[in-house]
Amino acid sequence: MKTLKSRKRTARSRTRSARSPSKPPRRRSSPLPSEAARGEAAAARAPLATGFPSAVRALPRFPENEYDYGYLHDFMKLDYVPRDCRAAVLGCGKGEEAVFFSERGYRVTGIDSDRNAIGLARERAWLNARDIDFMIGDVFESASLLPAESFGIASDRGVFRAIQGERERRRYLELVRRILLPGGVFLLRATLVDPPRRGRKPRRGRGQSDLLVQKGGEVMGEVLRAGLPIAGRRTYPIADGDGKAALLIYCRR
Repeated sequence: MKTLKSRKRTARSRTRSARSPSKPPRRRSSPLPSEAARGEAAAARAPLATGFPSAVRALPRFPENEYDYGYLHDFMKLDYVPRDCRAAVLGCGKGEEAVFFSERGYRVTGIDSDRNAIGLARERAWLNARDIDFMIGDVFESASLLPAESFGIASDRGVFRAIQGERERRRYLELVRRILLPGGVFLLRATLVDPPRRGRKPRRGRGQSDLLVQKGGEVMGEVLRAGLPIAGRRTYPIADGDGKAALLIYCRR
């Protein structure tokens, strides 16, 4: 039999347990992350240490199939196009042509007055590991700063077409002639024309200037008067040009 003292101790312990709230069960601590997991998490939070926006830390946003390089491939097939020289891209835009020529061994200079476009062109060159010199500014001022007779190739990406007035266009063509080496080639995207179709008769009511542009006579006359001999010409269909084609003129100094 239990003694009186032991009975009293049992009663007191029961009273204390009834008064004090029960403690919640202990949770098992999760295992600490490994060194590799902590390193990956820190790398994901850390900013990208580059000179470009954070958007470029993902895949390049310039898939090459967005730009039609067909006319450039055709241009490179010409036997009189010089190799291993400098190339100037006038109105370089986002840098598609500049990267194209750089990938083929040319030392490229791109000029454009649009600061945002030059920023994208520099980003494109960086993503493609190309060392290209881009200049921001008016094409007349920037081209005049280039050394004379120092480029084997000059390419126009719509600058000529955007210049108003024959006098200003001639001044532009004379600048291009100045920077070209003897034997250098100028790729001129002169204007947009209706692509030639077999069996199609000319429409009535078309003005004389439209006919001259359609045949390339007016533009070719301006090129010749600027002292740039014409080695060839062709039309190249434009995917988003509403059925228009680009009149390409190949000038050889």
